[in-house]
Amino acid sequence: MKKTLLFSFVFLFVTQVHSSTLLNVFDSLFRSPAVQQSAVLNAMVQKMVDGKNLQPASINLIREVVFYHCLLTSSNAQNGNRYGALQLPYFWNYGAVNPRDSIYLIAANKPLRKCPPPKGFEKYQSYASVDRTPLLFWSDVATDEPKYKWRGISFHSFGWCSEREMAFKALMVTKQLKTSICFEGIHVWNEIVLPNDSNFVLKIDNTFNECVLISSKNKTKENLSDKYLTWYNSVSKSPAMIQSLLKVVVSAKRANEIEQQVMSFFKK
Repeated sequence: MKKTLLFSFVFLFVTQVHSSTLLNVFDSLFRSPAVQQSAVLNAMVQKMVDGKNLQPASINLIREVVFYHCLLTSSNAQNGNRYGALQLPYFWNYGAVNPRDSIYLIAANKPLRKCPPPKGFEKYQSYASVDRTPLLFWSDVATDEPKYKWRGISFHSFGWCSEREMAFKALMVTKQLKTSICFEGIHVWNEIVLPNDSNFVLKIDNTFNECVLISSKNKTKENLSDKYLTWYNSVSKSPAMIQSLLKVVVSAKRANEIEQQVMSFFKK
């Protein structure tokens, strides 16, 4: 408890005196004693690595990847589902009636279907139909106040499987990890090759809250002919996008809110 309180004081002091980037906030939280000693995180990692005889470096890497997964994962593919630390709901972007049509943009006090798309997304018919790229996804997370509202619930950002996996892969790219978004049917997930244990691949599903180690022999083969999958992977590793993502800034107020959400999640 003392270590947790000490970290909170130091973290808040730093974010109040200096401007912080969103990714620096995430990194500081991951390295905090409260997260490193979290029974929730330790149990998840232990379940994955038991009996695998992995290198210590691989176990440390898995711990970090699982932490980032826990920030944004949902637990199922139902509209409005929120599970991860940042409470970012899942919403389909598909169908004759797009579920996103009824999400409100709080600043405009209008449903997304009646709002023009944000800058850089002019090819889309409305804000509701936009494919939420990693920079949009994480920039929304960094705003001081929630941008969206649905059925009385306010939230900062949202996404369905492809958008969550692009957002996650972008974070992994900043960590210099070899990550691939994989595809089957209408669902996507991420697979990460362990640099120090190449016999294993880390499968991360940020829709169904799945983190598992699989044999590299069972790694999903890349489908270079699928235009959507190619786009997902290229967008989430774009050098220009990654440089912009690294510069996303959060206020001390928002950093404090993120800290509280993360600490609450890892104390479950």
